[in-house]
Amino acid sequence: MGDLESGLTLSRNQSNCNSVSDPGGQIRQDRSGRLTYLLFFLIIVLTPVWSSQAGATGAEEPTQLIVKLKADSPEARSQILSNSDAKIVRSLDSDSRYKLIKAKSPEELRVIKKKLQSESEIEFVEPNVEAHALYSPNDPYYRGGKQWNFEHVNAGKAWNIASKPGRGVIVALLDTGVAYENYGIFRQIPDLSETEFVPGYDFVNFDSHANDDNGHGSHVAGIVAQSTNNAYGAAGLAFKAKVMPVKVLDEYGIGNAFSIAAGIRWAADHGAKVINLSLATSGRSQTVEDAISYAKNRKKVTIVAASGNDGVDRISYPAAYSSVISVGATNKKKVRAGYSQYGKGLDLVAPGGDRTAGILQQTIAMDPVDTARHSFYYMWGTSAAAPHVAAAAAILISKGVTEPSDIVQVLTKTARDLGASGYDTKYGYGLLDIQAALKYRPMSTTWYFAQGRTAN
Repeated sequence: MGDLESGLTLSRNQSNCNSVSDPGGQIRQDRSGRLTYLLFFLIIVLTPVWSSQAGATGAEEPTQLIVKLKADSPEARSQILSNSDAKIVRSLDSDSRYKLIKAKSPEELRVIKKKLQSESEIEFVEPNVEAHALYSPNDPYYRGGKQWNFEHVNAGKAWNIASKPGRGVIVALLDTGVAYENYGIFRQIPDLSETEFVPGYDFVNFDSHANDDNGHGSHVAGIVAQSTNNAYGAAGLAFKAKVMPVKVLDEYGIGNAFSIAAGIRWAADHGAKVINLSLATSGRSQTVEDAISYAKNRKKVTIVAASGNDGVDRISYPAAYSSVISVGATNKKKVRAGYSQYGKGLDLVAPGGDRTAGILQQTIAMDPVDTARHSFYYMWGTSAAAPHVAAAAAILISKGVTEPSDIVQVLTKTARDLGASGYDTKYGYGLLDIQAALKYRPMSTTWYFAQGRTAN
């Protein structure tokens, strides 16, 4: 594991939120009679805080470590507990070798970490990295072509081939939750009222109500499966898929590697066939990587992640893991968005928008956040690009292409080449094309269509 960088916690900026009218009259207004257009970075950045000093915003040093035992034996547990200041907080349900331990202070944790690294029954020790949401609100620029992004990926033509796109396929969204139910202070947003949901889990509050108190997760959910053909609002790409909300980030978009790993394993164990990770880390987490490998290799889950919003020649984790489909972002001109991270390992790109044209979906009110209200927002970032690919994977699975390796092959082989001829690090294999993907036959031994079997 490489050196971890410390990062700054960015709080939600609620200023400079502008309201404009909708000249086309096609988008419903919120209760106040206003339609708000916001341009947000839609990337969740998991910034390790394993450093000697707190960040400039006052972020505290961690007092938690993740420890993986070689075997969950009494001897291994005793090696942890023999460190008098260490306390086992919990274990991963699906693999009890992973332990979350806590100390009284960062100083004590550093001592504990050094001791545990030398113990014979311990495979590795790493910080429980913290997660932060990175927002950048701006003035509205986008006025027409409200879902231009769907045209870019040939959604309409794809729906002529798959009229019930994603039908029956469970897509897990590991995010800030989704506004999917009426529960307590939470209200389901209207344009998810006909979307099918399966039970999820909240790894922030540890209950079965994975509601959105941020707005990011519901916007991502809309790209995948906003209620469609309901004479209201916006459409979703795989609108017959089943959405599984898994909340791993709190109201401020903050979470940690342990919760994300737990969420990945939980989703895989509860029937998810696609997992979308519109989040990124500035450092590698072995715990998250192990969870991804478990989901893909043991549960046959296709995992999609955003490449990152820093615009640099380096793919963020978890998108950089080999078991993940790494997705960068393009703008309305089909050019790489300036913020979209690129580099070796980028698989393909999908619409993410930019300052001049964002991605439109309905989510909870965000100006300020109000879980009982809703509106339609234009948002932009690689977090918006990734769910386009997650939705495409769900559509392919619903048509019989179920192996994760086949899905990767189909999506990359049929992507429309952009940039330099052939594969390049700016666009990967090219721009997602769902129609072309549905017409392509992967080179596996056998694969299945919705109404039959075809053997090679």
